[in-house]
Amino acid sequence: MVKKTRVILFLSCLFLFFFIASASIFYSLGYRFDLKTKKIVQTGGIFLKVEPKSVNVFSDEKLSEKTDFLFGTVLIKNLLPGKHKIRVEKEGFYPWEKVLEVKEKEVAEAKNIILIKKELNFEVLAKEVKNFWPFPDGKKILLEIEIDGDFKKNILDLDKIPPALIDATTSVLENASTSQKINGELYYLNKSGYLFKDKEKLIDLPFGNFKISPEAKKIVLINDYEIWVLFIESSEKRFLTRFSKKIGEIFWYNSDYLLFRIGNEIKITEIDNRDRLNIVNLADFKETQKIFFNQNDKKLYILNKDNFLVSEKLLP
Repeated sequence: MVKKTRVILFLSCLFLFFFIASASIFYSLGYRFDLKTKKIVQTGGIFLKVEPKSVNVFSDEKLSEKTDFLFGTVLIKNLLPGKHKIRVEKEGFYPWEKVLEVKEKEVAEAKNIILIKKELNFEVLAKEVKNFWPFPDGKKILLEIEIDGDFKKNILDLDKIPPALIDATTSVLENASTSQKINGELYYLNKSGYLFKDKEKLIDLPFGNFKISPEAKKIVLINDYEIWVLFIESSEKRFLTRFSKKIGEIFWYNSDYLLFRIGNEIKITEIDNRDRLNIVNLADFKETQKIFFNQNDKKLYILNKDNFLVSEKLLP
């Protein structure tokens, strides 16, 4: 091999070495060639936190990985900037889907994903119940029961195992409260249905009911057909959804999900309205009259065909 050929071969190998080394470094730093834009871009990621744990996570219809069994989290790395369809699945639960936008060198987050169980177990706590009113602490429920044509009020003590009926010697308010306090400040609906904080009007729409979230940072408001959420610290007003049928009772499932009734259907929705809302049917009884989700024991109570039912525990 002549000297000139050896020099060319050496320089070619040297160039190839530096090219591969540089490409490897850039690749490890998250740089990719985007075929859509024909440009070199730096990737981003998506961070998820899911309950229950150890669920399958799909990114753009491809199985990415599972959330860990300890914290229920996963970080999907090296995603090109743009929109990515994320799907979370676990057998026996409704899936969660959302299109999330990834930006260069940034991580999009969905940290409050709750998968809802498809089939729930219910048991009958009392029969011939005509109405009920939960106590504010969620530890007792006042039941109106018909016995031989007479109406009698009993208290269901949920602290007892199993829950026990006790003759009512006291009464509770039978109407939903139209005022609540957060950090000493009074929130209430006036006679026209407008939400006030002390004397400050917070939203220029009338509503029929409102509930404060468990962590006292959000307020859900409903009228006959719409659900809105007010973020207290930022004063952001977020329209969630509208239905063709009237909305019945509504409760905070946790601080990021709502549980409510539409006719006989009991539904759960997230409040993260990026892309679309994940709304599922939790239960559908033929003659649902009233529901109550108890933040104290995380169980759903349903009055259906004069039977007073309770679900299994819905949240950890």
